[in-house]
Amino acid sequence: PATVVYDDFTINVTYHVDDIRITAPKKEFEKPQLDEKGMTVPITTAVVHSFKVDPKAASDRNFALYSEFQGLQKRERACIDQVAAAEEEIDRLTHTRREDDISVALDVSFYDTQRNGEAKLRREQLEKEAREEAVRREELEKDYLAPFLVQLDALSRLTQADAVWVKGVCLKDLQGRLVEQAVRNQEWLEREQAELAQRTQVYQKN
Repeated sequence: PATVVYDDFTINVTYHVDDIRITAPKKEFEKPQLDEKGMTVPITTAVVHSFKVDPKAASDRNFALYSEFQGLQKRERACIDQVAAAEEEIDRLTHTRREDDISVALDVSFYDTQRNGEAKLRREQLEKEAREEAVRREELEKDYLAPFLVQLDALSRLTQADAVWVKGVCLKDLQGRLVEQAVRNQEWLEREQAELAQRTQVYQKN
């Protein structure tokens, strides 16, 4: 296991510290350049700078260094491909988001009465019916027969039986109102007489 850092010209490898060591071995591979014939210069100890913790450890052979370098290059290409794929995915998502923002089609809510034509007409119809109902109630309050007529199923067509019934209930209601008014008048008269008698007694005593 090791930590690898890539740059344009080198590959730096730091290996994990052994249990009995306090420092970590390192290697720096110089990336090979093309020679005069356009061929890649082979990896040798001349382009690999190593730091070994154990000074008695044998030096790496060219084939071992070349194999390790090939593996590091393969990992570098894989990382580059992953980064390129991620950038392409970001570009695709950005483009899709931009297209979605441009082609947005807003749905008009049913409850948006200012923008929905049908809802606006419905609201106006309800307001009209409410005004008509208020006018009708006001007229009924002024009409003495209204409380009795509303008890009939058909207000626009009164049969003779309906007219007789309305007449009877109206007379009965009138009679009840007169009796009630008479009772209130009698009670008022009795109170006035009692107060007058009381005042007369006080006057006589004085």
